[in-house]
Order: sequence, then C-alpha cells, then structure tokens
Amino acid sequence: MADPAFLQQAGVEEAAAGLRSTVAAAFAISPLGAVLALLYAIIMGLRRINKTDILQYNGAFLEMLGLKRFPDQSTLRRFLKRLSAKSIR
Repeated sequence: MADPAFLQQAGVEEAAAGLRSTVAAAFAISPLGAVLALLYAIIMGLRRINKTDILQYNGAFLEMLGLKRFPDQSTLRRFLKRLSAKSIR
C-alpha cells in the first residue's frame, strides 16, 4: 500500500488509531484503510464520494497501490457517518 515511513511522518497512522474506538468492529475495512481510501480519492481529483466507483474498476490504479479492491462508496460513506465532528477535524 503506502510507504509506512511517510504515513508515520504525516501522522495518518496515529490519527487512524484514535478512530478505532469510534468505529464499530463489524466495519468492513480498517480505519486506516478507510482514511487512505478517502485520501486516494482526493488525490485522484474526485470531489464526491459517489464518484469513487471508477477507482474500483481501474486496474492500473489498484495495482499501483497494491490493492485487490477499492472500498465501495457506501462503505466510505458509512465510515464518515460513524465519526464525530471532532474526529473529522
């Protein structure tokens, strides 16, 4: 996936670790995976979560990131919905 040193330097892993307590255990992907998926969508220039479905079928994008599949838009939406406003800020 992404370079672990970069994630540590950016503080992404630390922030995602804090989200674990706010996200239900039945969630389909890890909080870090969800945060990274949202970041990838932003980097790719997608302004809306409902546009992330194009990333699910882009083989070059998935291979470049080392992913088997990209989370569904409903998975990302449910992840954000379960977070408090304080967590998102």
